[in-house]
Amino acid sequence: MTEALRRQGPVVNVKRVRRLMRRMALPALYPKRSCPVAGSYRAQNRLRRRAVDRCDQVWSSDMTYIRMPGGLAYWVAVMDSASRYVLAWTCSNTPDASICAEGYRPALSVGTPDIFHTDQGVPYGSKTMLRLSKIAGVQVSMSGAGRGYDPILIERRGRTVQHEEGYRRDYETRHPARQYRRAFFVFYNDERPHQAWGYRTPADVYFGSDRRGAAPPSPVPLHSTQPNTHQ
Repeated sequence: MTEALRRQGPVVNVKRVRRLMRRMALPALYPKRSCPVAGSYRAQNRLRRRAVDRCDQVWSSDMTYIRMPGGLAYWVAVMDSASRYVLAWTCSNTPDASICAEGYRPALSVGTPDIFHTDQGVPYGSKTMLRLSKIAGVQVSMSGAGRGYDPILIERRGRTVQHEEGYRRDYETRHPARQYRRAFFVFYNDERPHQAWGYRTPADVYFGSDRRGAAPPSPVPLHSTQPNTHQ
């Protein structure tokens, strides 16, 4: 900002710009350090110095949202970190533990990971989520405070969904939004090639074969009661 003002003529210094921005309540936009809620469950970060080189080794999950006329719709997806395959997703108008559990349960019908990695959000540390991991024999892992690059793949997936799907549509209710998202995740899994895998799709990598021409598996949404039977 100081350099931009100097280009326009006024001779100002950094201290004056900072003081005036504080007075006018103009914060700079930058990634801020996240802090867990006091008393919430925190697991150790099991991804440090660990190479993810096979499917079902690490799953990751993250919560994102889209703006709607009546407020916010929250979305949770569970993704295999090695293949980028979205195993299940769900949506809700409240960001509580139930939305995370409803996304996690159907994913466990597809496979079982060694590690389930998330951020330190309160819903992921709920008793319901911890019980599901314990029953399935899955190790729980959480990013350290301020370490936003640990779950970078799932957050990158969230940005892809927002940019390529969410920002292109004007959702009026959650019902059509859910339909559009389902169609997008099917496209993301079975048609969208990834450069990291030699332009194969996440489904090709996760299921271990080239599925072009075959009926593609679909990520399991909240409103579906049928588990994904493709193994």
